[in-house]
Amino acid sequence: MKKFDLHVHSTCSWHKIWGIDGINSPKELVEMALQVGLDGIAITDHNTIKGSQKAFQYVKEKNLPITIIIGAEVRSKSGDILALGINKDIRKGLPILETINAIKEQGGIAVAAHPYKYNTKIAPHLKDPSVCSRFDAIEVFNADVDRAHNLRASRLAQKTKMPGIAGSDAHYKMNLGHGVTCLDIENTVIDDVLSAIQKNKIELECNYPPLRNMLHLYTRKAANLLKRLIGKGKKTCQP
Repeated sequence: MKKFDLHVHSTCSWHKIWGIDGINSPKELVEMALQVGLDGIAITDHNTIKGSQKAFQYVKEKNLPITIIIGAEVRSKSGDILALGINKDIRKGLPILETINAIKEQGGIAVAAHPYKYNTKIAPHLKDPSVCSRFDAIEVFNADVDRAHNLRASRLAQKTKMPGIAGSDAHYKMNLGHGVTCLDIENTVIDDVLSAIQKNKIELECNYPPLRNMLHLYTRKAANLLKRLIGKGKKTCQP
């Protein structure tokens, strides 16, 4: 089994309040992923593939033994969708089916991210067979979502007979690997990874990060917010 964290954020993620949403660079995330024994990660920054592209280039230059899935967490009109295996940005705010179609046109797969999280409206759409059938998987464990909402997502995947994946939704490198999707594959080439998800050749490793990690994350976010307020905040991806 090959281990992947399929939902990770870097300094290329932007939040309307906090500013830079992920506190570690793509390079730092790659190094941490190697330390915790992952075979691959998908850096899924908000509405941009810049972070995953930077990670991919770093891995290529250093010839590191890890697979980087180019992706993004795309905000559709109805909530967040993980776009895995894409090669260019997808415009945010599109209707849900248009977003999914844009992902598939690039050869990627569409995953309904944390369907019951407070800030998304995607779960009701998954009860519509014409919409649900267009998704490739549902994120049934997100390490940034409470147990009750993750359980609801898991039950939804079972009811709809959809593959279920796990992701850390890490915005801080120490949270990497707290939601792991284990894939029954020999090689970690992108096509094999995406195919294994679609075929539900999956086992999950689900663990919540310790409270100290979350305290560190939001202390850093608060510092970023303060820098923004005094005009010293950064607005670009870090390498």
